[in-house]
This record gives sequence, C-alpha cells and structure tokens, in this order.
Amino acid sequence: MTEKNKKTFTIILLSVYLLVLIWIILFKLDFRLNLGYQREINLIPFYYDIETTGHFAEVRDNILIFVPLGLYLSLLGVKPLYSILSGFGLSAVLELFQYILGVGVTDITDLITNTLGTALGTLIFLLLARIFKNRTRLENVLRIIATAATLLFLIFAAVVLVFNE
Repeated sequence: MTEKNKKTFTIILLSVYLLVLIWIILFKLDFRLNLGYQREINLIPFYYDIETTGHFAEVRDNILIFVPLGLYLSLLGVKPLYSILSGFGLSAVLELFQYILGVGVTDITDLITNTLGTALGTLIFLLLARIFKNRTRLENVLRIIATAATLLFLIFAAVVLVFNE
C-alpha cells in the first residue's frame, strides 16, 4: 500500500470515527434526533446538581471516546499541539450543537475531559512510537486495530438498528 493510500485509508477511518462520535454525542446512540428536550449550560468543572455514582463513569467515558481522535490525528502526521487543539475545537463544536439542538447539557467538564482524551491518544501514539522505533510498523499496527474496531462498531450499530425498530 502506498503512503498516499495509507493516508486516504486513515482519513476514511477517521471520518467513520467522527460520524460515530456525532451519533453518540448528539443522537445518544439513537437513530432519531430528539430535539429540544434539554438545554442547559454548566460552566463549573466537575460540578453535578445531583450526586450519583455515575459521574466517574461519565468522565472516564468522555476521556476514552476521544482517545482515538488523538491517535488518528497522530497517524496523519498532525503535530501534538494541533491534535490537542483539534480535540478541544471539536468538543467545543459538539457542545455548542448540543445546546443549539437541545439534546444534552453543554458542560465544561465534557470539554475538559474530551480534550484530555485527545491528549491521551496523542501521548499514547508518542509513547508507542518510542517503543516501536519503526514508525511505519507502528502505523500499520494501529491501522489494523482501527479497522477491526471500526468493523466491530459498525456491527454493533447494525444490531442496535435492528433491535431499535
């Protein structure tokens, strides 16, 4: 596979990831957009009106869901600082859309944790690059893992679609 083909393939995987991210954040894993039911802004980091044990899981999930963004951008050769800023920007846009569409709480905590996830993905790539010492080999391994994860998620989405009807 030529370098151009590898880059194109990575862009395709990134595009699928971004569509999945939008589906999760804006559509809440549904195939219908339920507009206008919740429009709130929380500008206090890690503050929750109601204390529940689910807050740690939400923070963890927000970090984990943005790790692939840092990995994909690193695979595409984006500099670490720009990858992190891209994660911040994407998160800000998604939070803004949540508010505009009324599909969730626009939360500073999400912005922080999503940016941390992107930074973590970038850091993982940099650490793996030191371990592998062969960037081409590392990129090939990450593309294989990303392809497998994308296929598994598409199967999951198909199952959700079938049982959601």
